[in-house]
Amino acid sequence: MTGLHAEPLGTVTIDAAYLNNVNTVTLSNAAVGAELLRAQWAIDPCMAVTAFGYRIDSDAAAQADVDTYGARLAGQMTLPARLRLRYVAELAAQRAALGSDRYDTQYGLAALTLERDALSLKLGHEQLGSDAGSFALQTPLGTRHAFQGWADVFLKTPDVGLRDAYVAVDANLQWFGVGATYHQFRADEGHVALGHEIDAQVSVPLPHALRAQVKLAHYQADNFGVDTDKFWLQIEYHL
Repeated sequence: MTGLHAEPLGTVTIDAAYLNNVNTVTLSNAAVGAELLRAQWAIDPCMAVTAFGYRIDSDAAAQADVDTYGARLAGQMTLPARLRLRYVAELAAQRAALGSDRYDTQYGLAALTLERDALSLKLGHEQLGSDAGSFALQTPLGTRHAFQGWADVFLKTPDVGLRDAYVAVDANLQWFGVGATYHQFRADEGHVALGHEIDAQVSVPLPHALRAQVKLAHYQADNFGVDTDKFWLQIEYHL
């Protein structure tokens, strides 16, 4: 990996990188040729606009080559009664090549998070578009576990695409943290119900910069996959 970070202006940052290998979560290596470019403008301390372009060529014959371009707006505002509102809006277009086939898909994200002290409520909708049900937007360098449910049913976007409407509640208290998220999954092509999922977690700080976390996931299938339950126990060390 080679990378470049520049701040040509006080409010503008530019990051560029080239990747030739990816260490996956399954402890395998994937050979790629990835050119990544991101430019961010901090309009003020509470708002930033980001433009990005990712060109990813895979050496695997079954893996599509994808070019993704988009923009993101993120910010926050202070409200009465010690409330803070965070917002994110993102749009992107992706062109994919798989063998001799070419596909065009799109991505969209809108999310609002209302916070007060250690409590937060988040509402969001994410779209991973489909090209007529033949191919759907992919994120070969990204993780789905953190976004499309801890049951890991959607580690690869189905060809009909995915629309994920979700609500999350979290509380990070002094001695522990708790949270729950509900996902309603639909196909982007045809808007057919795919399933829904409930995720819950409890985390507890431990001595010596350690933290224990228990996560539960319950996915109930409608028209995709099978009913899935997962249990996660994690021990984290924070530097």
